[in-house]
Amino acid sequence: MKSRTNEVAAARPSQRRGRAPKTGNGERRFEDIVLIAGELFSERGFNGTSLNDIADAVGVLKGSLYHYISSKEDLLYEVIKVGSEGLAENMRLCDHFASSPAEQLIAFCYGHIVLNAVPDRIHRGIVIIQDAKHLAPDKREQIFAERDAYQAYLRSIISRGIAANIFDAGIDQRISSFTILGVITSYIRWYKPGGPITPHDLARDSAAFVIASLHPQSPGQERFALVDRVVAQIQALQEKAGKD
Repeated sequence: MKSRTNEVAAARPSQRRGRAPKTGNGERRFEDIVLIAGELFSERGFNGTSLNDIADAVGVLKGSLYHYISSKEDLLYEVIKVGSEGLAENMRLCDHFASSPAEQLIAFCYGHIVLNAVPDRIHRGIVIIQDAKHLAPDKREQIFAERDAYQAYLRSIISRGIAANIFDAGIDQRISSFTILGVITSYIRWYKPGGPITPHDLARDSAAFVIASLHPQSPGQERFALVDRVVAQIQALQEKAGKD
């Protein structure tokens, strides 16, 4: 039986929506193309990357790419769409902590980083920020609608925390949500997966930093204890999802 915990497994590719065959080697090749395109777009920008560059990196002829995509803009959309899937995944994860605004905020911050600061997603975050403007209007509106829903989800956590006298009542919910997202997304500009800082370390400290900004009365030791309890629950959910 499928359970909600299946939705909080660690980041992994979903079924693609392009022109690739849906099974076998074609599906895997399409995922490789999207992954490599994301890396090149993040390094060189959309305008600075040609289909020839992508074909060379994949190891195929340029004409072969058209078996999987219809245009470079179509490929950009696939790259960005995979990146935005991490946002929806994080909201599903955070639903498990809806009974406590403080725990849900910690889960939001931790999940935002630990689900996305991985090799096959970190490049997509950079591409969303720098190249979403190159999408066709209808696709750009879809991506921005998903972004807005994510921001609204965070604001709802802050609002409930204020109503419950957990978070500082003097903060502006909209400004705070933008600031928090800026803090927990800033890693994409400097973080390198595989280095001495693990995604867990980065996510744990960032979550503690954010909860301190909204609930400054909480002592540091107590704050990290709360973060660690939430993290342990997240890891248990992910472990269970991996077994289902």
